Amino acid sequence: SVSKVVGDPHSTVMPDVKWLREAEIKHGRAAMLAFVGTCAAELNVVFPGDLGGLHYEKCHWYDGLASGLATNPLGMAQLFLAIGIVEGTFFPAEFWVGGGDRTPGDLGFLPFGDAAKNGRDPETLAISELKNGRLAMIAMAGFFSQHQLPGSVPFLPPSI
Repeated sequence: SVSKVVGDPHSTVMPDVKWLREAEIKHGRAAMLAFVGTCAAELNVVFPGDLGGLHYEKCHWYDGLASGLATNPLGMAQLFLAIGIVEGTFFPAEFWVGGGDRTPGDLGFLPFGDAAKNGRDPETLAISELKNGRLAMIAMAGFFSQHQLPGSVPFLPPSI
């Protein structure tokens, strides 16, 4: 069920709002995880353990990818494989033209239950996720700016 008019010359020029909402939710979730990871790295939190010489080391957040690839390439390969499987399974190609049979952002994975199970309003939770994701994207942009141009973000120390 395509929402665009067949033969519309602009049907593929700009993506449908479903595509844009999916992208916003996906980037917001990634930014929220990145923010928590950045804070953990700056507090020197590291996954413990050593598996046959493979491990993770303490490092600054901006060196995390290089450090992980150098000290635990198999663990990083598992991470990249998991990301690839999720991205490939739920790639929203049909959203570009308004198609698709799922709600943007709904990947069918709710480890803590849905809104009804937790006695919450689904629309309120969706808006909260969007707002927190937007804030996390801005926060990560601030961290990157501060790292590249020390002093560019007020109230952040130069080491971030």
